[in-house]
Amino acid sequence: MRYLKFIIIFAVLSITGCAQLPCKCDEKSIGYALPGTNTVIVDVSLNADGVPQQNYEKIIVKPGQDVIFSGPDEFQIIFKNQKTPNTVIENKSSSGIVLIQVPVDVLEKKEFSEEFRRYNYLTFDYAIRVNGRELDPPMVVKRDF
Repeated sequence: MRYLKFIIIFAVLSITGCAQLPCKCDEKSIGYALPGTNTVIVDVSLNADGVPQQNYEKIIVKPGQDVIFSGPDEFQIIFKNQKTPNTVIENKSSSGIVLIQVPVDVLEKKEFSEEFRRYNYLTFDYAIRVNGRELDPPMVVKRDF
């Protein structure tokens, strides 16, 4: 179980090739699923002050896609305002990995219908929490982009 993180990362690198990984530029970008997959991979790290950071300013996913957060051995992804795409508010890492599965029918759920009708997308605010410190980027779910 301890090596699960390394196995997943190795598998992704083997399948997609290193050229498909997001660049570590100063300017942050938007994270999408890796080409040919239904999986967004988000790097979680800590800056010099121990504050969590991720490699994307925000991530955009389609219904049915997965988001894998890979980072420190122990961290959490916590959805804000009791609003989550998959009914789990607090997601604890296992061997440095958190998997968020976005349901195929998320856009049709009754509690999100008004927001989706109004904006044509859903936004889920979440926090990456490590050692009591947080970063609060958004996750956006769209049908097409």
